[in-house]
Amino acid sequence: GNSASTTVSIQIQNQDDDTVVPTVTLVTDFSKIYSGTINIAADATDNIGIKKVEFLVDGWVKKVDSSAPYNFSLDTTELSDGNHTIVARAFDEANNSQSDSKILKVNNAPAPDTERPTVSFSTTFNSSVSGTINILANASDNVAVAQVQLFVNGSLHSADTSAPYSFNLDTTQFANGTYTLNLRALDTAGNENTTQTQLVVDNSPPADTNAPTVNFTNNFNAPISGSITVNVTATDNVGVTEVRLHVNNSLIAKDVNTPYAFSLDTTNYTNGTHTLSATAFDAAGNQSSTNATIQIDNLEVDTTPPTVEIINDLSHTVTGTIILEARATDNVGVTKVEFLRNGWVMAVSARAPYQYVIDTTTLSNGTYNVTARAYDAAGNKHNHTVSIKVQHGKPEDTLPPTLSLKTDLSFTISGRVQLHAEAEDASGINRVEFLIDDNLVLSDTTAPYEYALDTTLLKNGEHNLTLIAFDNANNMKKAQLTFNVNNQTQQDPDPDTTSPELTISGVRDRQRISGLISMGLEATDATKVVWTRLKLNNVILSQKEQNILRYGLDTTKYPNGIYRLEFSAADEFGNLSTKTISVKIRQPRQFNLRSAFSRKRFGR
Repeated sequence: GNSASTTVSIQIQNQDDDTVVPTVTLVTDFSKIYSGTINIAADATDNIGIKKVEFLVDGWVKKVDSSAPYNFSLDTTELSDGNHTIVARAFDEANNSQSDSKILKVNNAPAPDTERPTVSFSTTFNSSVSGTINILANASDNVAVAQVQLFVNGSLHSADTSAPYSFNLDTTQFANGTYTLNLRALDTAGNENTTQTQLVVDNSPPADTNAPTVNFTNNFNAPISGSITVNVTATDNVGVTEVRLHVNNSLIAKDVNTPYAFSLDTTNYTNGTHTLSATAFDAAGNQSSTNATIQIDNLEVDTTPPTVEIINDLSHTVTGTIILEARATDNVGVTKVEFLRNGWVMAVSARAPYQYVIDTTTLSNGTYNVTARAYDAAGNKHNHTVSIKVQHGKPEDTLPPTLSLKTDLSFTISGRVQLHAEAEDASGINRVEFLIDDNLVLSDTTAPYEYALDTTLLKNGEHNLTLIAFDNANNMKKAQLTFNVNNQTQQDPDPDTTSPELTISGVRDRQRISGLISMGLEATDATKVVWTRLKLNNVILSQKEQNILRYGLDTTKYPNGIYRLEFSAADEFGNLSTKTISVKIRQPRQFNLRSAFSRKRFGR
């Protein structure tokens, strides 16, 4: 029962409890509809510190994150499509908690397949078919092709469910003729697409379809000139019936017997590159061709004949002494003009004006042929023949008409000027001709004899005016004078001095032409183009008061030969541009097959 005790003092002091809840916010954008895997994030803070953040999906904890940043990866494919509740719950060290809740919209359903498959024929049918044929098709789809079907004239023939898609078609089950083939492709979603083509069935007995073989034996590596022989070999499984030779797609000759040889005169073509073609035919109509490129190089010589024309009006009878006058031009130069009567040379004129004085009193009444024959330095010549009818009787009018210009051209002119000529004669005036710079611009047959001269079509400077009056007895009177043109104004101290640019279409220099040739001229200029003009050997074919000229040249109206085409244009300041090209008119020669065959058979 013994006891003892002692006493000690203790001090108890309790801290204040933490009752402040943390804050938490889901920061992911929940306004969108999500699919696949997404990131869920939250921000959390506390006065003491965050212990952890729990992430719940539809009430189930999916992740506990104890350190910032607070997030977790959510695979939405594990959820059903629709709305789900996402909660972020934050705890502090005193186990105080706070939550933030959001609605997550999920849609992982795939988009419906509305894209049609593609389908096409791999097999082409450029010719008729026979027997059993294999038809190949191409088909593809963004998901998968279920099957490809073949229809003949709208009836289902067969289907193939796997690539490569092919169909065997026995054409002997069909009558000869044309059929429509359709391919129909379907995908696994039921989308479809079709295509069609035409098939010609011909199960007739096989014909000869083997084309002949044809080749040149010449070596065309070097340039050629003059006349050459083109040699061709041709063979066929049955027999060659004919070989044709073309130059630049124009038929030159045909040959029906071996050896196949053709004479080619290269002087008929311009120097340069040309295409030579040989085509062989058999009895079944099969044909084959071979081509060769040839380089023609002939010595260039002046082959352009002069132009010449007797300008007198000889539509009436003549008597007394008459003066025949010819106009002659040449691309190089006229050396002389001969005048012939009924084939005999009666006079030679070496310079213009080319004239021949005929004293008809030494001739009997009747009709005579008078020819003007012009020569150039290369010996080229050209004729123009007219008929004169001599009729003696009462004295004929031999006096030329009187002629004068009533318009004063002693001062410089501009703009439009009316030229007025007066002509009188006892026998009457046949016509008055107006020539500007030796170019005939008007032939006036009735008084008053006037011509409206548009000086804007001329260059500034001096020009020649020629008037020629003819009476009814074919006597003529000529008057010549010069005049000055100046269309510049004080308001235009710097006039346009640039000539128009010319573009020629439809014909080129040194081209060989035949038939109807459509050609054109387009003139461009900084100012207005006031006229365009086309001449053939210095004869006006067409003139337009615009910048575009179109003309169809009928070459059948001209003899074979070389001609000069002159394209011109002027602007409103009188600047003139001219381009001249040479063309060779040569109509295609007619080939006499019977004559050629006879020469082959009998060695001629």
